[in-house]
Amino acid sequence: FQRTGRIVGSIVLSSVMFGMMHLNFNQFAYGAVMGIMLALLVEATGSVLTSFIAHAVFNTTEVVLMFATGDDLENASDLASNYLDMFGDTLSAVLYNAYLFVAGAIFTVLAVLIVRKIASLEGRREFFDHIPKSPKQGYKLITIPLILAMILSVGYMIFYALM
Repeated sequence: FQRTGRIVGSIVLSSVMFGMMHLNFNQFAYGAVMGIMLALLVEATGSVLTSFIAHAVFNTTEVVLMFATGDDLENASDLASNYLDMFGDTLSAVLYNAYLFVAGAIFTVLAVLIVRKIASLEGRREFFDHIPKSPKQGYKLITIPLILAMILSVGYMIFYALM
């Protein structure tokens, strides 16, 4: 995708595809967002190895937490649910989503600042800051095989969600 010169479009498209590769809507949602950060990490360092390592660390952390917390995670979820029920369903949903939005915004800004610092340390800060202004090279970003693969992926996710 990078050969097209459309770096922003390449980042978004590869991130959407990264999310789709998980083949379910839940993992698609956070996978696509994580894909943006991983793509920015590749641009900041000039190496795909850093995004491989970051992805492996994320997955390893998730698996370790899953086994370490066991039933404690369900108990915490029930406790939080009972606490939020005190406020009523609508207010609970608003408070919970507001919390998630604020936490997401804070950590997204923090992640972007870290990736920019990495770009500076790697001597790629100027390239990184000029990503939105990259000149187009004439190659196509969206192709027929890509569209077909995306349709198949979404079709599978819908089929899987309905089962």
